[in-house]
Amino acid sequence: MLTRPRNSKLIYVLGVCGLAAIFSSTLAKTPTLPLFASHLGAGDALVGWIAAASTIPGILMSYLAGACSDRYGRKRILFIALFIFATAPFLYLLVETPLQLAAVRFYHGFATAIFVPVAMAAIASLSDNRKGEMLSFYSSSTLIGRAAAPFAGGILLAVWGFPGVFLTCALTGVMAMVIGSSFWSGAGEDDLPKAGGQEAQPTEKFLGNLRTLLGHRQLLLVGSLEAAVFFSYGAFEVLLPLYARQQFLEIWHIGIIMGLQLAGVIVFKPLFGRLSDQIGRMRVILAGLAVCAVSVGGLTFWSSLAGILTLNIGFGLGFAMVTSSTRPLAAETARKGQIGASLGILSTLMDIGQAAGPPAMGIISALLGYQTAFLVLAMILSAAFLSAAAAKNK
Repeated sequence: MLTRPRNSKLIYVLGVCGLAAIFSSTLAKTPTLPLFASHLGAGDALVGWIAAASTIPGILMSYLAGACSDRYGRKRILFIALFIFATAPFLYLLVETPLQLAAVRFYHGFATAIFVPVAMAAIASLSDNRKGEMLSFYSSSTLIGRAAAPFAGGILLAVWGFPGVFLTCALTGVMAMVIGSSFWSGAGEDDLPKAGGQEAQPTEKFLGNLRTLLGHRQLLLVGSLEAAVFFSYGAFEVLLPLYARQQFLEIWHIGIIMGLQLAGVIVFKPLFGRLSDQIGRMRVILAGLAVCAVSVGGLTFWSSLAGILTLNIGFGLGFAMVTSSTRPLAAETARKGQIGASLGILSTLMDIGQAAGPPAMGIISALLGYQTAFLVLAMILSAAFLSAAAAKNK
């Protein structure tokens, strides 16, 4: 029987913090970043490198942030992330060259790299046997911020220009830090426990922890599944609009299609998380991988508006199924004193997968066409399904 989390208030406030923080960081990126970089004189290739600057901290820092939160407590590390969310937007107002913009993006990237795995570790520690539901609630909260930012950014750019966008980023970043400070000031370490309520081992070295984690087969399996689905998601997010345009769909059709996918993820992810709490993580993961593979592969054969709309929504639901279950599974399989580090490893693998998907599938689509690229993605997801099924049956 599912029980009420022992401190649900902190979980919900972390969700609000995540919504405001991710809204702020996404507002600085979509659609603002490429337009601002071009305004500064950057060419297309340089714009790509500037955009990539914020993803590097995620690969470098997610494990370290999670491990530090195991050792020193969640509150301190989360506050560092919220401080960066609050201060980075002001630096955009001082930028005059593309190189300066890349440096600010690199600094801003540390905020998400630190906040996401540590917030997930805190929520997992507080959720008892409702980890899937609560982690999915947090993820849906951040997705709301991510989805709202492009709409707000377009309006702000039209009305107030770049300064208006960056000042709004700063306002919401500061808001996230204030919300966090207001409840952390009254929260003890029992409310945001280290390592899921267990004391972290003070003499344990970070590199030793990393070697231990890299030998944790179940964690690496979960991480590889997360990487595969985010590899596909990153590629799908880029390829589908281009493929839809090739099929002569109107731009507003494409906007509706992509918006419905994201709306489906936001609405259904907590429900799938609760389902995984009740029937088991791997069952939901396997179902999600199968739905993703069928949806992506189906685009090769069903390319009408109805087909693209249906299969796109299907992919979003499959994506929600997988990601609602991988993170609580990683938290549950984490070894003593390593829940933050384990979720940090998971975030690192996710970032690697999401960063690699668009360029890899972009090359394949350029050489062999979109339909071949979708078939390759379906094969990757099918391989992930078979790996998960084999592990479940052991």
